[in-house]
Amino acid sequence: MISNPLLLDLPKNWLIAKLVWYFFAEKGKEAAKYTKEYCSSNPGDYPVYSGQTTNDGIMGKISSYDYDAGKVGFLFSTTVGAKAMRLNHLKEKFSLSQNCMLIKSRRSEINVRFYYYHLMPLFQYERGLISEHMQASFRVEDLSRYYIAVPPLDAQKQIADFLDKETARIDKLINKKKKLLNILTENLQAKLDQITNYKKGKAIRLRFLIKLNPGKSEINNLPDDMEVSFLPMVAINDGFGGINDLKQTKNLNSLLDSYTYFSEGEILLAKVTPCFENGKKTIALNLKNSIGFGTSELHIIRIIKNLVPEYLMLILSSSKFKIAGCISMTGAGGLKRVSENAILDYRISLPSIERQKLTAGRFKKNCVLVEYTKDKIQSSMEKLKELRSSLINETVTGRLDIEKWRKRNNVSLGFKKITKQ
Repeated sequence: MISNPLLLDLPKNWLIAKLVWYFFAEKGKEAAKYTKEYCSSNPGDYPVYSGQTTNDGIMGKISSYDYDAGKVGFLFSTTVGAKAMRLNHLKEKFSLSQNCMLIKSRRSEINVRFYYYHLMPLFQYERGLISEHMQASFRVEDLSRYYIAVPPLDAQKQIADFLDKETARIDKLINKKKKLLNILTENLQAKLDQITNYKKGKAIRLRFLIKLNPGKSEINNLPDDMEVSFLPMVAINDGFGGINDLKQTKNLNSLLDSYTYFSEGEILLAKVTPCFENGKKTIALNLKNSIGFGTSELHIIRIIKNLVPEYLMLILSSSKFKIAGCISMTGAGGLKRVSENAILDYRISLPSIERQKLTAGRFKKNCVLVEYTKDKIQSSMEKLKELRSSLINETVTGRLDIEKWRKRNNVSLGFKKITKQ
């Protein structure tokens, strides 16, 4: 029984068939062998694809390959987790790691590129039927449950060529907007580096202005059942810092042994990579009973004298401080940490309290303006992505007449409406 609404009301000369009549799936030949460590030890020119990586699924590149898909290519799908049933079209030589599979054509009279686009919305629909509470998975045998449309071969090629061209135009616009977002962030960082490069007067080490990681002994006399704030790392913003969620509270006695203590007004600075490099930090405000706890991967900074918290946040966000922190990192693998001395021995020239407040206030206004602009750009990017998705859905189901579309030049009109924003 065909339940996918995308296969209803197809053109009269299109067939409907089981997916397995035209395609079969297989897992990687030696998937378990291809780990990040293996890729590092066997560098080369041939990509290894995995279902659990970014970078278009490429885990690394090695000196050998298991598959040669030629110019026609094979379809590639992720199989597990949040990324399950995401498609790619792989060509030439490569290998497969885990959490993914290949979908290969059985027949020569089909256009693989068309089915790359055709299966995209079909798989997205099927993926949406899986409950959010379940671990999503896509098995080789699942292909037997799905149906596909089968247009005439010339229509398949026409649709594939059309979508290649039009999605490339949309992707180009999206990438331009991504670059603009990066430029805005880089310019704001440059502005921050400029205003924190204050050199008047004698430089002083932070150890004379702050207390780092205050001990829990100062709250020993508080009742065990006192409700206090709990702040996981994900609740701390990247970039220039801030808190995105302060709703969690817990009893004091459940946090004392394993978590890091802080109090109202103190600065929380992520010390572990990559959170430190990503700029995770915040001023602890509006804490339940003025007390909070967070992950052990935080440095807590308590200002003793002559520093405005918002100005110190700018110092901690500067490129110069980040470089010093990264140089000081110690530890194995991916869990390197910023040392306490990197913070305590960091030198700054200290402006007056009034100048610190003025500088922090001005930069905050800049941040507000930049964030407003970035929100506008993000909104236009989302509309472009929606246009891309809609264009694919309508075209691969035969609902969009390509020739009429071209004559009306609707793509360009859609671009103009979005880019004007």
